[in-house]
Amino acid sequence: MHKIMLVHPEGDLNVNVNLTGLLTLLCEQGYAVHYYCFRIPGIVHVAPHPGVTVVVMEGNHLGMIDTYGLIIGIDRDGIILAASIARHLKIPWGFISYEIFFAAETGADFKQPEIDACAGISFAVCQGGERSRWLASENRIEAGKIIHMPVAGRGVRRGARSTFLQEALGLPADLKIALCMGNLAPAWAMVDELIDNTREWDESWLLVLHSRTASPALTERLQQRHGTATRFRFTPQSGLPLEGLQALVKSADLGIGLY
Repeated sequence: MHKIMLVHPEGDLNVNVNLTGLLTLLCEQGYAVHYYCFRIPGIVHVAPHPGVTVVVMEGNHLGMIDTYGLIIGIDRDGIILAASIARHLKIPWGFISYEIFFAAETGADFKQPEIDACAGISFAVCQGGERSRWLASENRIEAGKIIHMPVAGRGVRRGARSTFLQEALGLPADLKIALCMGNLAPAWAMVDELIDNTREWDESWLLVLHSRTASPALTERLQQRHGTATRFRFTPQSGLPLEGLQALVKSADLGIGLY
């Protein structure tokens, strides 16, 4: 059986339906997939298919490397590490990009290792359209090497309206909820600006923030910084697995994502 190594330091496999679907497809095609990630507090790593083996790296230590026919790096840190291993083992490597870093914003010192890691890749996976064009330009990848794949799961799930957040937070049933969820810590998430904006909202709306990982320090910092703002709350369930996130989304009236 052919083995594929995926290197994904961020390790958020179980909240990425696109990635779990991709790994499952590979296994259904007869491949064994070893998914390497770092141990991150608040993130649970569960194999989405019996053919997937999750390997948790401690620090920068990879442990024993098996025999692989292909290595795939996910996002910047993943492709840098994957390229280094693949070159050492003299095997092909590929790149899955869920985010794009722009050299004009990050600086050349930060961007260059990613560009170097993409030199010689067999393929790259991106979402198509403008994203694929920018990835090719920023990472100096031949356009013909990019495989276009929308960020989506393998199927459509429909469900009835939920009152999960209203019940969990003790909110009136007719209160409209704007839900912002994901990585709330970086400046690019613009959470501070969003909370400040709620001062202009009328009383029919409430902002609910859900952190991707359990982060009491972040919650405390935002509460202290915006203590006089009254139209925002935090979910008590930070770090929920994918199944739990569905209940959050189905109980919201509006989803917000800023970058």
